[in-house]
Amino acid sequence: MKHTVKTKIFKVIALFPDRLGYFLYHFLQSIGSKVTLENKIQSTNNTFETVKRILLKNDITLQDSKIAELGSGWVPVFPYQLIFEGHAKCVDTYDINEHYNEKEILKLNEYFSKQYDFTTNEKKKYSLVKGVNYFPKTDICNGCLKDVNLVLSRFVLEHVPPNQIIKIHDFVYSNLETGSHILKLI
Repeated sequence: MKHTVKTKIFKVIALFPDRLGYFLYHFLQSIGSKVTLENKIQSTNNTFETVKRILLKNDITLQDSKIAELGSGWVPVFPYQLIFEGHAKCVDTYDINEHYNEKEILKLNEYFSKQYDFTTNEKKKYSLVKGVNYFPKTDICNGCLKDVNLVLSRFVLEHVPPNQIIKIHDFVYSNLETGSHILKLI
């Protein structure tokens, strides 16, 4: 679907009451997306390599980091890569929406189980790998950045109104400990 048509459709959906608009948005995304899990993993891996390269250039390591991710997306590929390949201690991922789907997460778990031995937290709504904490319908400004040493966002801020970006930056800068870092890909 052409980008302009898709944008017009989503603008119309935004006119509906939140609950109905949200349902239609998810429905259209699920039937309109031909992206496979493997495609998502490969695309996210390219981003992960970019993040590693930028951090390495600045003498910052992912290992043993507590990370806050702004914008969770549809599948937690990036948090999984941060945990398994970056050896992060944990990833708290915040999103003002709730896009995760248990069926897709189980597929992701199956994919990563071929390479890594891990356990999931099955007592929560989603069977996420231990170390990944999902905060849907939560503005990061309502989150907890205690002990977070790295805040990451990937292609999220271009969807956020400017006044909200200022609010996010004010919150993050006033709540991170000295020596913490922020990396935003736009």
